[in-house]
Amino acid sequence: MRLKKDDLVLIGLLIIFMVVSVILIVRNNQFNFQEAVEINSSTEREIKIEEEEELLKQQEEQEKIFVHLGGAVVEPGVYEIEAGARLYQVIEEAGGPTAEADLNAINLVDQLRDGTRVMIPTQGSTSGNGAEVNNANSKVNINTANQKELETLQGVGPALAEQIMEYRRQNGGFSELAELKQVSGIGSKTFDNLKSQITY
Repeated sequence: MRLKKDDLVLIGLLIIFMVVSVILIVRNNQFNFQEAVEINSSTEREIKIEEEEELLKQQEEQEKIFVHLGGAVVEPGVYEIEAGARLYQVIEEAGGPTAEADLNAINLVDQLRDGTRVMIPTQGSTSGNGAEVNNANSKVNINTANQKELETLQGVGPALAEQIMEYRRQNGGFSELAELKQVSGIGSKTFDNLKSQITY
């Protein structure tokens, strides 16, 4: 059967319409896929940024420590400082030492740990050679005493005095008298003999 000219034109238009429709459908699908990929990538970037911000926040919190500074400083109290800070830095945070502070009796570059308690001694609490006066009405401060001062205690010789100072350097000082028993060479009996002679 021979097709008329009008039929051929109609068939041709139908084919063109179908081709155009297929092209439009394919392009629309490609656009939707690309849009979905972009949205997904954007969401992933936002999640990653949030995770990085949370990680930085946690790191900042971990890098902060609290120390208790007292004694001869302008503003004694509890301070939040950077981990690894030195004693002189927290003294500056506290407004600096008072005029009576004896800075020669302490190690200004001691590295502080979280929970450290530091008492800055006064010049009136030491004798001319830097040793704390030890008489019937005074006690040796185990947080600030130097080796000579520690050796004035009954039962404490040079070796034990050095052990006390080493413990103090590693732990930032004593928070209570009973903590002295943590020092190598000091048992319950030795501590009982010392506790009436010391303070912190």
